[in-house]
Amino acid sequence: MKNPPLILWTILFISQFFYAAVLESVVKTPEPDPQTLSILESPVIIALAVMATGTLAIAWMIPKLLWKQASKKLPPAEKLAESDLLEGFFTGFVVRLALLESVCLYGFVAGFLQKQPSLILPFLGASVAGFVVNFPNRTFIRKTLGKDLQGF
Repeated sequence: MKNPPLILWTILFISQFFYAAVLESVVKTPEPDPQTLSILESPVIIALAVMATGTLAIAWMIPKLLWKQASKKLPPAEKLAESDLLEGFFTGFVVRLALLESVCLYGFVAGFLQKQPSLILPFLGASVAGFVVNFPNRTFIRKTLGKDLQGF
């Protein structure tokens, strides 16, 4: 297993599209009823959108704090090993991916509740954008911990 962050990132990235596919295949959009609330008037959808926005913000704040603490505990550059870097990086990375994944899940819930599969799309888009920005390559890991990676 050469790059565990990349493997985890790939699995979670792809799973978001499975949520959208399941929602599309399971939920049948009902005929429009003039007496029902529009999507923007639904308090549940508004609450899910607010929670998703808050979760997206937290997905940036908490891992940064974890990485800041981890970088303080790393050994000096001459004694630094790849395992030390991955250990310091991995916790914050997993937390961020889990929070980004939950943004997509809010859309999944919204789509089921409103019986409109297309409701997942803005949530999915925000989550996918977060995943793309957090692609675990050498540059990203180096920037998050402020250390150079040799041999990774």
